[in-house]
Amino acid sequence: MNLAFINNNQIDTPSHYVGGRVIEPIDVIESWGLNHHLACTLKYICRAGHKDCEAQDLQKALWYLDRFLRRCVQGVSESYITTPNEFKILDIALDWELGCDLTMALEHLYDSTKSRSAYHVEAAQKFIINHLKNLKRKSS
Repeated sequence: MNLAFINNNQIDTPSHYVGGRVIEPIDVIESWGLNHHLACTLKYICRAGHKDCEAQDLQKALWYLDRFLRRCVQGVSESYITTPNEFKILDIALDWELGCDLTMALEHLYDSTKSRSAYHVEAAQKFIINHLKNLKRKSS
């Protein structure tokens, strides 16, 4: 199959994920070893406001967190892994120009990979919800 018509930049470095940033979401996902649900959450946080409506992207992030939490058994997360932390939260937050709430959500996503408790995923959810409330307040 000839795929020459596809713009490789749109595949390799889509602007809504990279757009002048140094740290790409895929690199963070691989470094942290995030499962599908948490990886999608991270991607939607990263691209919030860069592709679709910021609120819509963050609602999608919440949808993935909700799906993840429904799969937890008695509040125990199955995402516990041990991988080196190649990317620092603050570096990512600055590179992606995240505000406080989304930085904290990112912190809890990372922490969820180091703990079997669902606490950090629920905390990430709360920070995203708070950011959405602030967006709604600003637009009113």
